[in-house]
Amino acid sequence: DCLTICRILAIDIFQNRLLKYVLWYVAVFVIVIFLMQTYEFLNYFEVNSFIAYAPSYFGSVLLLFCLLLLPVAIKTIELIFKFVPRWKMDSADKKTEERILTESRHVTFFVIFNVSFGVISGLLYLFPRDCDRNIIYLINLLEKYGFGEEKLVLWTFRVFTPLIAFILSTMPSFQIIYFITQMKFQFYMLLFYVRNIDTDYKHADERNLFYDKNYQ
Repeated sequence: DCLTICRILAIDIFQNRLLKYVLWYVAVFVIVIFLMQTYEFLNYFEVNSFIAYAPSYFGSVLLLFCLLLLPVAIKTIELIFKFVPRWKMDSADKKTEERILTESRHVTFFVIFNVSFGVISGLLYLFPRDCDRNIIYLINLLEKYGFGEEKLVLWTFRVFTPLIAFILSTMPSFQIIYFITQMKFQFYMLLFYVRNIDTDYKHADERNLFYDKNYQ
């Protein structure tokens, strides 16, 4: 597979059982925070507060969408690849193979850059800053309701921010990129055979080609 890194980041890594449990934990955590924040917005709506926390609020919706869509996307891709046979990348001519390799390198570079940038962005949230109160609504919720374990809950959130950044960077975009790119490479090889379908029949009688089993 010329898209090995993309496949690992898009599909294989999410097959790990431990990571599946972690993702479910993150999903439950985000749902709870989302519901609490929704309740606060509906009952104590303030324009300035909504504007300040809207990015994190709608970001949690995107995160939940990604988490719910992930198993469906992976299962669909696996099902399609199971029943649809695929050629190896060297099944056509050298020119087509080089084209596939070149484009696969571009996709791999984009995937690595995107994941690296996303995870680094998530790592920045590990360290407390003065502006956190204006970004992370969870801080206000913990202070308002006084759960008694504010620091533990907040640090749990901080620890998972790199993972959240990774999820938002890879899902469902990487699954879509991997699937579409694989299909595109298959069409490259198919086009090669279509263009050369009559190579050995240029001087043949077209009326007889219909009955030629090798041609068909």
